[in-house]
Amino acid sequence: MSRKSKALPTEEEFDGTITKVIKDLKSLFEEEEEDSGPISWYLNTGNLALNYIISQKLDGGYPGGKTVELFGEPSTGKTLLIDKAGAAMQKAGGIFVMHDAENRWDKNFAVTNGVDVENAIHLYPETVEDFTVWTYDILTNHPAKYLFALDSIAILTYEKEINDLIDGVMKADQGGKAKKLKYTARALRSELRKTGSILLVANHVMDQPNSPVSGKKTPGGRGTPYQSTVRILTGIVEPIQSKKKQRPLGARLSCSVTKNSIAPPFGTVQLDVYWKSGIHKYSGLLKVAEDLGMVTQTGGWYTWNNIKFRSYELEGVITNNPEFLTDPIWKEPYFMMGEEFKRAEDKEEMIEENGQ
Repeated sequence: MSRKSKALPTEEEFDGTITKVIKDLKSLFEEEEEDSGPISWYLNTGNLALNYIISQKLDGGYPGGKTVELFGEPSTGKTLLIDKAGAAMQKAGGIFVMHDAENRWDKNFAVTNGVDVENAIHLYPETVEDFTVWTYDILTNHPAKYLFALDSIAILTYEKEINDLIDGVMKADQGGKAKKLKYTARALRSELRKTGSILLVANHVMDQPNSPVSGKKTPGGRGTPYQSTVRILTGIVEPIQSKKKQRPLGARLSCSVTKNSIAPPFGTVQLDVYWKSGIHKYSGLLKVAEDLGMVTQTGGWYTWNNIKFRSYELEGVITNNPEFLTDPIWKEPYFMMGEEFKRAEDKEEMIEENGQ
């Protein structure tokens, strides 16, 4: 049987389709133009090395007026980073709003990380609609500089799923939830920019057992990853042990910037986190300084400005020599060292391989 030919569109239908395409493209370009504006301020992450790989500034961090996504396996430091950001926002005179969708925000741990929990706004959204409406209402009716934290996207449902459950329909609708989240990101984007507020979203990673593509993905569709200015993948490297104690004192976290619209992406740092005191401010900084050529290593010793020290002595070096943090080389984008550096590096590898 021959396939029936599809009728050609009328002139009116064709014009209507073209008009819609142009309108959609115009909207997309306006969004991109809006996102490409200058960053008016940065929120300290609590760690200088993480500040640097996000913004290329030691005194930088999360960009004001933007959305940042933290994603990774459970217990890899996402809530810890949210708490440190909340404390930094309060210290900067802003307001910390915690959307605790998982209903397990540990206020004692937040206090350990510097959060004034009595003056933080603690909300319990159950649905995407709750989060969207509450955040939009705060931004439009009570304009100020906010840090909105959502912990986490994965746990949120949306109203249709709840109504289906009431009707006895036991089926998740991830596609519908993804559409709602995409709308949320678009709806809040402009208001975040106007107030200089930041949306810090935590998300999990999930296996894809029935997908032809191997690996893991984040739930909630592409809306949040697409609208995020920065995406940071978190992971655990190893526990921090003491020779005198069996129980770990903390953990070493890995933070990798997988998307960055304000600086070169793909920077990775390792942060030391202690249960009692939180993120160590200078952890990971020595490796960045070495990559920049500020510090040289010989065996277990490091050298900067003719000062020799061990890795654990970096904080003391900085305390006694604050100019370490104001060296002009910190303004060099070490992710973009250029072709000359790559050629020199390749030549060194070739010499090593040939034993010359």
